[in-house]
Amino acid sequence: MRVQREFRADLVPPRAICRYGRTRRPSFVISTFMDEIPLLLLTLQLTFPLITSLGFDPIWFGVVSMMMVTIGLVFPPVGLVAFVVGTTAGADLTKVYKGTSILTIALVVTTVLLIIFPQIALWLPATMR
Repeated sequence: MRVQREFRADLVPPRAICRYGRTRRPSFVISTFMDEIPLLLLTLQLTFPLITSLGFDPIWFGVVSMMMVTIGLVFPPVGLVAFVVGTTAGADLTKVYKGTSILTIALVVTTVLLIIFPQIALWLPATMR
């Protein structure tokens, strides 16, 4: 029982990660209707100094930011990638969204894992140093 309580206590995100989530939520919402390059140019100027001052790794921040933007580009209600795929394939948007739902779930799970365990994103760059 004690081990289970300690395990659950380890799963509670630290305050810094909760603050990180508050800074990335607006860019996730904006990325549903804006392309990724203008979005990153607008939001990174404000959030990057804040994130580095909180002690997060810049490489990790870049990886997670790109994952969040990718989710926003695929995710409804707008999802620019879904419109491009639907127009190119000549398919209905509901069919496209059903097809991308598995991808969206995988992207969300991967992003959550990267936020909880930043070592996943930092392992390869650490081997290059």
